[in-house]
Amino acid sequence: MAYFGWCAGIWAVAISGRTVNTTSTVKEKNVIKHIVMWTLKNPADIPKMKQLLESCQAVVPGIAAFEVGVRSEGLEANADVVLYSAFADQAALQAYQQHPHHVAVAAQVGPLCQTRTAIDYAV
Repeated sequence: MAYFGWCAGIWAVAISGRTVNTTSTVKEKNVIKHIVMWTLKNPADIPKMKQLLESCQAVVPGIAAFEVGVRSEGLEANADVVLYSAFADQAALQAYQQHPHHVAVAAQVGPLCQTRTAIDYAV
């Protein structure tokens, strides 16, 4: 059950500060999920981090879902901020990661972070 607890913790964090792109018509077949969790050096930077990440929500076509969640008082969390996103395919994810706006945001986010954990997977 430890695995379930870890997953539940991610979703508990993700639910609180939700931003979702619901206009996509991308089907769930061959979708690439991109999930990243950060702990910050200074928890006071959480709102800034959330705003920076949300600015990447529509930088390229093919973003099927984009949700930024932040640590919520009273809920279990092993991170301060989480990004849950889904892309139409690997090419859309690569376009997002290489987009100049994403690159600039990553440069601003990096110094705020103590740790970063990421996973990309196909469904």
